[in-house]
Amino acid sequence: MENVTEQEIKKIVREEMKEVFNELQSDIRDIKKALLGDLEYNTKGLLERVSDNANYISENRATRIAQRAEPAVRWYEDMVEIEDGCSKSKMGVLNEIISGYTSIKWIVAALGVSGVVSIISLVRDVISAFS
Repeated sequence: MENVTEQEIKKIVREEMKEVFNELQSDIRDIKKALLGDLEYNTKGLLERVSDNANYISENRATRIAQRAEPAVRWYEDMVEIEDGCSKSKMGVLNEIISGYTSIKWIVAALGVSGVVSIISLVRDVISAFS
């Protein structure tokens, strides 16, 4: 084994410390980018996103969105449930009623147009009979 002088040992230790320090600086830079955001890739850092989520949660609690929506969710679940002895849910029956109403509306509109055409034809025949 070679004889290593004290100066060489100090030099090796300094180089190792410098290398470790540079890696540590790089890691700290990466952590800073993650926490505060990197304008190049992500404008919002982790801290801002956590803060935004905390604000959203506190606003949700203040406005009670989930609690206010609960009756509507229960109503919808009741409407889509098929009850014993029925072949369709209330929502299915409601859809059929709306479809039937739409069909009837178009039929009445068509009859109305044909009725207007018949009245115009009748008026024209009456006018031509008197002229």
